[in-house]
Amino acid sequence: MTIDQFKSKKYLLFPTFRSDAGVDHIFTILSLIFAEAQHLDRVPVIGGFAMGYQHNLNKSVPLTRFENYLDLTNSVVSRSKENPCQPKINHLEWLKEEEFDACFFDKAYLLSDDEIVDEQINSRYDVVIRDNPSFKYVITFKRYCLGEVQITFSYSERINQLTDEVLAVLGISRQRAIAAQHYFFSKIDNPQLYGKQDPKTADAGIPLNKSYYACMHVRASIKDRDFAQRIFPFSSSAQQIQLVLANTLSKGAKLYIMSDIHQVAFFDFLKADYQIYRYHDFPALKRLVSGEDDNEIDNVMLYMVEKNIMRHATVKILPPHKGPMIYHLNTIYDVYNLKKPPVLKRLPAIKHNIIGTIKGIRKHLGE
Repeated sequence: MTIDQFKSKKYLLFPTFRSDAGVDHIFTILSLIFAEAQHLDRVPVIGGFAMGYQHNLNKSVPLTRFENYLDLTNSVVSRSKENPCQPKINHLEWLKEEEFDACFFDKAYLLSDDEIVDEQINSRYDVVIRDNPSFKYVITFKRYCLGEVQITFSYSERINQLTDEVLAVLGISRQRAIAAQHYFFSKIDNPQLYGKQDPKTADAGIPLNKSYYACMHVRASIKDRDFAQRIFPFSSSAQQIQLVLANTLSKGAKLYIMSDIHQVAFFDFLKADYQIYRYHDFPALKRLVSGEDDNEIDNVMLYMVEKNIMRHATVKILPPHKGPMIYHLNTIYDVYNLKKPPVLKRLPAIKHNIIGTIKGIRKHLGE
């Protein structure tokens, strides 16, 4: 790019920063930066990031680049009411921070977290800067009134490679997994096509074949961010997990579990009924967080690989109140259409959390 070509465009700079927030928050901010840049007809200039050690198994986190985990050029632009199986693909223009020389421009404007770029700022300044925006920026962004547009990114080649290694063991590929999603999603209005609806029969769920696996995300503890009160501890009780799975999966189904519970044997109580897989079962994933061979701990890479596994699962089982803003899923399946649940009966107060979990998941899955 010549100097004249460089100066013919306007830019939104998102410089390198450190944050105590988790990767979901950081990548959500990144998606808004790209959406804001598109809206303003500006080229996003992207730096790197580092998170707090608490998000990396209490090990220090060096500065790293977004493109280690994401393909920033290829994005998915979607609206909530569109068919999530048919997203619109864009190839976005962007620059690395080190490729950008602000000295070519006379003035730059530093935005605050509660400030959007109005017409005057957009026309006057060739460079505007979002320096380490907080979560307040998520609220500020809504003032652009762009509707429910959301930009999500494809995963990097490394993440797809590690995902492929896992799915190969499960007897499936990413392409076949997407085909399975299309198949079941197209029949969401006709549950009878999934198989027998008698919950007493062994095949009451979706077929057990190579085109189907489930993924469950279990959190050790969650707090309700909307109402500042504790909500249902999804993973604190084996009984809760068994109840959710009994109403969701056929016996013998393949189930990958992503979790911040790292004890190898924690989910062994499920092995009698399901084919259970965790990152410990895959040497390449285990090396990411084991520190073997003096490798740096990269819990972000493990988390993103597991999110990619979740993305391709036919049945996605998520913690209550964990919505698509966090996971950037193009499709969330209503698993209660895949297997008819029994009628819920009123239980004593001591079992309230079990019912709460079911209600929370149903609400999240849009029942």
